[in-house]
Amino acid sequence: MNEDIISKKELNFILKFIDINEDLFEENGVSPNRKYLTLHKESNPPKLFFDIKKRILTKENILTDYNDDSTYGDYIGRITNGGKIHLHDDPTIPGYDHVRFNLFLSVPKKGGFPIYNGVTIPVKVGDYVKCNSSKEYHECELVEGNIPRIVISYGIYLKSKNFFDYQWN
Repeated sequence: MNEDIISKKELNFILKFIDINEDLFEENGVSPNRKYLTLHKESNPPKLFFDIKKRILTKENILTDYNDDSTYGDYIGRITNGGKIHLHDDPTIPGYDHVRFNLFLSVPKKGGFPIYNGVTIPVKVGDYVKCNSSKEYHECELVEGNIPRIVISYGIYLKSKNFFDYQWN
């Protein structure tokens, strides 16, 4: 577990929050057995969710050149037995890449691993994975069994790097 991003105590707090608020999760219309809860600041989720995002951005050395208001915002995704994420990429805005950081709170015994550009990424609870979701096709394996796949997906628009952005030494 990556305890510099989330401690066991924080993980348990968040999982309890998810359990208490399960009736607020919305069905994902694209895939069966897949629900989500958007973390709008207006709906007053615990500050901890945003503290963790800040830790991830700091660890990734993303301190400037990003817009925190991505297409899907920040959300909790929950996928149960028989569910999966379909192969897709995400929209972005001109001059920026849509980047997502998926923090794993629960990992099924079988399935549920993320797949980016055809490469399966094995993860465990407490890991996060960075995905340039506007440039990488991504999906996840079918979730099998009674342990759900639960992630917090943090989204940003990160200023794109292009040939003219690099400084010559």
